[in-house]
Amino acid sequence: IMYAVLLFKHRKLLNPGFREEIAGRRKRDRDPRLSHIKFLFADYSCRRWFFEVIDMYRRIAMISILQFVNAKYRTMVGCGFAVLSLILYQQGTPFHDATTNIVAELGQWQILLTFFMAYTLDDFEDQLSKWRIGVFILIVNLTIVVAALVMGVHQNEIAHKNQETIFKLRRELGKEKAKDKTKFDTAWKLFETEEPDGYRRAIANAAQLKQLYNETPTQDDSLPSVLALMDEAAAVEPMFHMLCEAFVNRAGGVFQPGPLKLIERVSAKVENDYEGNFCLVADIVRATAVFETITSLATALMMLLDSSAGLTIIRCKDRLAGNSFGYRDVMLNITIPGSTHIGELQLHLKSIIAIKPACHRIYGLLRAVGWEEDEFQQEELDEDDVEPAATETATATATAPFEA
Repeated sequence: IMYAVLLFKHRKLLNPGFREEIAGRRKRDRDPRLSHIKFLFADYSCRRWFFEVIDMYRRIAMISILQFVNAKYRTMVGCGFAVLSLILYQQGTPFHDATTNIVAELGQWQILLTFFMAYTLDDFEDQLSKWRIGVFILIVNLTIVVAALVMGVHQNEIAHKNQETIFKLRRELGKEKAKDKTKFDTAWKLFETEEPDGYRRAIANAAQLKQLYNETPTQDDSLPSVLALMDEAAAVEPMFHMLCEAFVNRAGGVFQPGPLKLIERVSAKVENDYEGNFCLVADIVRATAVFETITSLATALMMLLDSSAGLTIIRCKDRLAGNSFGYRDVMLNITIPGSTHIGELQLHLKSIIAIKPACHRIYGLLRAVGWEEDEFQQEELDEDDVEPAATETATATATAPFEA
């Protein structure tokens, strides 16, 4: 029962809702919040996160309950349990590995045939017939074991070929990602060489803002629903954009208002990222500021530090160190006077954001399979390699900048 409670409590994390099973598993397996219960779900697909509990009760029924059944009917009841168990594995396909599903199904056939033959033994009284039936059961079980091994080897060969194909795709995407990172890093280095003072001030100011404002942004919890949150966002949007634009213009940047996040995207984020808590969505109202020089970005950050921007900061994400793609910006969750609604304002550098569209397709492909924040090992990018790399390193970096 406690296992069932633990799994149900984390059900949104166990099944992230991705269209690709492999992407969902990668996110699930890397989530530190699930590490203590990984033994309960590691072998199962995301949509079958609960199967370990079902399988425990199945085994209890097969082993324990049968002991209390009248000996005359025990094999008959066992056949019934075996049929139900076979249907469960046949229709449920609980494991993420195809070979494991095949072997598990063959195992259920093995159990069913064993119970069935045991049931037929009740009709034979002479020992010779029982001995023959026993030999037949042994042969059938051995045949199933051999068949399972053969099918397992065949499926593993297919899986190996698929893995090689995936590795080649991963290697090519990794190369493209490395090229994109070089572009971002080169643009960033120019700021360091051409505007050393502004460069230092921008880094220092962003780090100070991050240290001062690091609480998790949470909307007013008195709102009854996500629709009420959307209505509140729509009401505050004009004033939010007006005050942000005034601040950005004073700092020497170019203001770009963003559209309200669509209800479909908000709902998906609530379901997949925030475990149903819509109050944690803090980017329905959003805008960006683009600065041509890093000196003007440093000025904007100083205005935020000395409270002359006219905005209240809830959280600052300092992403000037760059993520695994090399992209850099500063992301702010803010409120405006007279409202508690939290919106998002991103501060970009013109020469860096100009590179973003060309890199979007690579990021989109990597994100679709859960590789967007991987640091690719050098051996994975080597043309001479034909085997998948043995290890991969995931980085705990900021959310990629390419989300809509």
